Amino acid sequence: KDIERYVISSSHATAWKRKRLEREIVVIPKEYDDLNENISMLIYEDKVAYIDYTNELSIVIENPLIATFQKKLFMILYKKLR
Repeated sequence: KDIERYVISSSHATAWKRKRLEREIVVIPKEYDDLNENISMLIYEDKVAYIDYTNELSIVIENPLIATFQKKLFMILYKKLR
């Protein structure tokens, strides 16, 4: 499908993810936070989805402005961690 994925992950979650060519992962250093909430955020086109794996809950927001804003925030953090 040729979808590039950018991932920001905690150090403990990165340990069990296998490497894939279409996925680039940066790790948040433990001194900032360990991100152990078991929640994911996915951004695709004009949608932002939050998935809470612990409570089996998900929220999808379909809004171009919100998706663009979240993409910008994500990429700022991604580039700083790289």
